[in-house]
Amino acid sequence: MKRTFTLLFATLFLVSNTKAQLPDGSVAPDFTFTDLNGVSHTLYDYLEDGYTVFLDFSAVWCPPCWGYHTSGALEDLYVNHGPAGAPNVSATTTDDVMVIFVEGDDNDLACLQGTGCNTQGDWVTGTPYPIMCTGNDLNGNPINTTNPTNGYAISGWPTVYMICPDKLTKVIGQDPNPYAGANVCAPPAWSCTGSSCIDLGSGNGTFFSKNECINNCNIADTWTCRTGSDGTPGQGECWNPGDGTGNHTDSIVCEQSCIKRSYVCTQGISCVDPGDESGTFPTLVGCQIVCGVAESWQCNNDGYCEDPGDGSGIYTTENECISQSGCLGATNIKNIDYINVSIFPNPVSNSLTINGEYSKVNIFDLYGKNVLSSTPKEKIDISKLNNGIYLVKINNKTAISINKIIINH
Repeated sequence: MKRTFTLLFATLFLVSNTKAQLPDGSVAPDFTFTDLNGVSHTLYDYLEDGYTVFLDFSAVWCPPCWGYHTSGALEDLYVNHGPAGAPNVSATTTDDVMVIFVEGDDNDLACLQGTGCNTQGDWVTGTPYPIMCTGNDLNGNPINTTNPTNGYAISGWPTVYMICPDKLTKVIGQDPNPYAGANVCAPPAWSCTGSSCIDLGSGNGTFFSKNECINNCNIADTWTCRTGSDGTPGQGECWNPGDGTGNHTDSIVCEQSCIKRSYVCTQGISCVDPGDESGTFPTLVGCQIVCGVAESWQCNNDGYCEDPGDGSGIYTTENECISQSGCLGATNIKNIDYINVSIFPNPVSNSLTINGEYSKVNIFDLYGKNVLSSTPKEKIDISKLNNGIYLVKINNKTAISINKIIINH
């Protein structure tokens, strides 16, 4: 629809001065919309594919918006430089630009087609690039449920953004030759080495951002201590940075060397954290298993006296617990088979089977954090836990069974 029209280089038709427009150099907010042909578009998908995206925020009643729309500037931009194979794009396209028109003032499809809302004309017929309607269709139903205008803090109509593949914004005004501005976009800098993503520093990489490289590069998992080197006090969290830069190829090895809390057995009385990571055991539960913590008792929520197994009970004997707390003793519990409680398989993938009668199961990671609790079930779903070593603590009111398992999905 190439039209001959004198551009209106007038002052922007201001709608509000109460908010600051998204400034140049900002990270563009992502959004997804359905165009008038029922096709879904996502801004970041185009950017991550290397396209420079031009967003025209206009209102149907705005004369300067109509002037720029009918000038053909964005039409030529899309036809000659739009995505190869997209509707209305030339076969000789440079394949490096996407154009999106956003009617940002919540006006309906009928207004875009030239009826009502003080519209300047028919915005749809002959427009080759996708149009986002933020109002209702001809049946009164919303075409899109979100309007990106607020995210971009549009303060005047029209506002045309050029968004580079690195997701940074630039307002270009009513530029009669918008493609010339695309040259200012930074070239792709990041490349995949097969094990990590690096910035070559020469502008001849494959990807425009590190995240884009990570998302498209098959990088092996690596693990590291968060915020610093192994063994530094106060760290203790192993994580996968996702870019191949971790200093461990195995999460278990990382967990064994990256310690925040440590525990020492105080002559069979209790397990304590010395506070300087000098303890023998990386977890409280692990210390309890090897140490054999002294007997102590407390009244649990079921109304029975039990030994928590970590020396934290407030009574030194079961009889003392019974007499002072009013709880029942273990001898009052009938039909509890705690000898044959068993768990399998080990290593386990997604479902852990527990055979035997018990009242509760808790699963701890190597830092002593309770990552899963369950009431009695034959099978426990552990599919959401990360691979690694865990300790399974099974209570059956009279005793505690602690087992080490390896999760390997």
